[in-house]
Amino acid sequence: METLLGCLILICLYFIHDFFKNRNKKPENWGLDAEMWEILVPASNKIQEFTYEHHKAWDEFVIGISGGITIMKTVKGEWVSPNNVRFKDRMIPVRVKCDSFDMDKIIDFTIKHYDQEAVLAYRISDDVILKYRSELNE
Repeated sequence: METLLGCLILICLYFIHDFFKNRNKKPENWGLDAEMWEILVPASNKIQEFTYEHHKAWDEFVIGISGGITIMKTVKGEWVSPNNVRFKDRMIPVRVKCDSFDMDKIIDFTIKHYDQEAVLAYRISDDVILKYRSELNE
């Protein structure tokens, strides 16, 4: 009985160790779980007009993570912060194929890169197909 209990404890410790060791690593099958996301990137605000080069630096960071982006037309938005401050901004919706692990990195970078109070991103699909010409059965 003590041997069985000892084995169970060792198994539990192994799984706990494995969980904490790998919790910040991207899963091996991350590409299979790709989702389509949209993130609202600030075009400008009352304080700052962002340059083309500033936006291109963001684009390159995100393309480096996801492999590509789709930039939509600029939209206007308003939101109220937890401090009850109303913000009116022009935003650029950008679509990105990635998993939530990578979207979290993109959100963090966006907040820092554009010096934002908050950034909104949302999953628009978890049914994503990306097929290359070389994969066609001709």
